[in-house]
Amino acid sequence: MKFQIKNLGPVRDAELELGNLTILCGKNNTGKTYVTYSVYGLLHHIMWTSVDFGLDNSISEELYETGKTQIDLTVIEKKIPQLIENYFKVYSENLHQMFSCNKDNFENCELKLILDDYKFDYDRTVNYSHEHLRVHKAKDSRILEISLLPPRGTLTAIQMGRLLSVGDLLSYLLLKKYPLRTLIFTSERLGISLFYKELDESRSRFLDRAMKLKNQENIASIFDTISRYAKPIKENIDFTRNLDITEKQESFLIKEKPDLASYLENMTDGCYKLRNGKPIFMPGEEKTELPIHMGSTSVRSLMDLNFYVKHLAEKNDLLMIDEPELNLHPENQIRVARFFAKLVNSGIRVFITTHSDYIIKELNNLIMLSNDFSQRDALMKAHGYEDDDILQPSQLRVYVAENNTLTPATVDEMGIEASSFEETIDKLNHISDEILFALED
Repeated sequence: MKFQIKNLGPVRDAELELGNLTILCGKNNTGKTYVTYSVYGLLHHIMWTSVDFGLDNSISEELYETGKTQIDLTVIEKKIPQLIENYFKVYSENLHQMFSCNKDNFENCELKLILDDYKFDYDRTVNYSHEHLRVHKAKDSRILEISLLPPRGTLTAIQMGRLLSVGDLLSYLLLKKYPLRTLIFTSERLGISLFYKELDESRSRFLDRAMKLKNQENIASIFDTISRYAKPIKENIDFTRNLDITEKQESFLIKEKPDLASYLENMTDGCYKLRNGKPIFMPGEEKTELPIHMGSTSVRSLMDLNFYVKHLAEKNDLLMIDEPELNLHPENQIRVARFFAKLVNSGIRVFITTHSDYIIKELNNLIMLSNDFSQRDALMKAHGYEDDDILQPSQLRVYVAENNTLTPATVDEMGIEASSFEETIDKLNHISDEILFALED
């Protein structure tokens, strides 16, 4: 999946292709957050179910009157690129809403999804049933058959309308290759874990005041006050706010990769639970339960990721994390790099922004271990590497935000060439050598 980006904050003209693991590096104020939030908004808020596929009413009428109808998928498929292009145009024009700022900040901004490789997989067999509805497509067929199951005579037109959404079905079939479930953990997650209850209380007070006001302008000003967060931050707040609901679920990782949860717990030497709807941290073997605000900054930094892995993860997710190294000791930065490799090899796509040389260097190690050489098994055993830590170069897409664009970094069998890190480290080493030589003289 490849995006074309123009006039987005500091980024004037760039292309970004998502990999199984996508990494944005670069100095501060070079556009990494602009790009991350915009891509998140596109993939998270794109409501394929609202796409107008240009179908006339005769399809619904025929289904209601005769109990069955057919759709030629080849006709629909040809419309997909134009439908998506139209959506991106509208999204670009309203991007200021994603960032909760003035429209002038995104004047002339353009975001596009490049669909040169789009092709529907007609080889797939489709069999879907739900209550009164059955959908079928035979292998290699271009025809989608939709029929109502008995007793269809009891259905009113309104009930059938609720039951059948042709747009939903076509979206699922034609656009399934794009990740529809995207989650983000922003760099504000530490503050969110501390203050989300206070935010809820403030929100309630604002709503109470709004209910008492009669002047529409005053009401608008109050709601404007409580909506000055970018949408990714708002949704990170909602994620934390809804942990009591999240905890009732069990992710596929717990069933298929239970060691992943243990791996995260080893990083913090403890585990996370909820008590009365509030997150707590239980350190080590102790039975002590600490409110999350009493945990270390590393505990708060990794809280959302822990709950995601245990309760929410689904295959083909796109998980976006802004600066995963926040407040982590270098040892844990190295561990989190391995953890991302494990997620990727479990079927979850990961997108990160980072300033961490430790993360990049450890990812280089994981890539180099994909080579076949005589000492590989011995090195893996000596340093505790496992098979699901290994990354193939083809799994990664790495970009450096610089010079008003995103420069693709070379990723080969020897790792990632991220010159911005090396230049800074070389400069620091050079200064240290100069001081050392001067001291010796």
